[in-house]
Amino acid sequence: MQKHDTPLSTQNQPPIALDAAALAALESCVSLDRLAPYRLSPSDPAEDVIARYLWNVALCEALYPAIHHAEVSLRNTLYRTVSMWHSRIEWVSGGPAAFLRPQEVRSITETLASRVRTGQPVNPPDMVAALHLGFWTGLLDVRYERTHTLWPHLLKTAFPGMPRRLRVRANVAGRFDAVRRLRNRVFHHEPVWSVPDLPQKHAWVLEALSWVSPEMRDLASGMDRFDQVYRAGPQGVLSRLGSMVP
Repeated sequence: MQKHDTPLSTQNQPPIALDAAALAALESCVSLDRLAPYRLSPSDPAEDVIARYLWNVALCEALYPAIHHAEVSLRNTLYRTVSMWHSRIEWVSGGPAAFLRPQEVRSITETLASRVRTGQPVNPPDMVAALHLGFWTGLLDVRYERTHTLWPHLLKTAFPGMPRRLRVRANVAGRFDAVRRLRNRVFHHEPVWSVPDLPQKHAWVLEALSWVSPEMRDLASGMDRFDQVYRAGPQGVLSRLGSMVP
């Protein structure tokens, strides 16, 4: 078990008691089903469960900047690199390019149709932002390497900060797929507090960002609060819970 998986009552925390009305309101808003992953045992005090839930929210908040920078940097470096190779900046907006797999063609077609239907712009910059992260990680698929369509010859251009000994498509694809999966948990409000080796996964996000741009990694690291929030644990929330809810 991780250190934060132990019952809070065993960690020398002062008892915090919320009145029944406050607990009922919190449980109603969040729902007992959604709180279930934060309950370690049937005898867990409700305050402990709420503390773990709020700590999870804080962890997601703390993970957001690194994930944000990694996602934005990935899509922009891939768009620029493929555009230079393809000699056509409209490959994401002027009709799918012939080199794309059916999955990526479908993503572009559906995104274009949705934006046209709702009156949104479909120029390349807007399309780059609108296409979901799965589209961009899909461009790292092995099938773009087997045919020498994109990889490995574009790796150095797209990921200039990646050490040469690591610079193979499989490493990039595996890492950014892990970033995508963590990103989905964070953005879809799922539990991350119990994810094994969460600090390591956070470090991997920053490392992946450094492969695109060491400068952006330094900027993201400078504003990063993850280690502080993780070390504080749900105990830090529990100690303040009484003052959060009158």
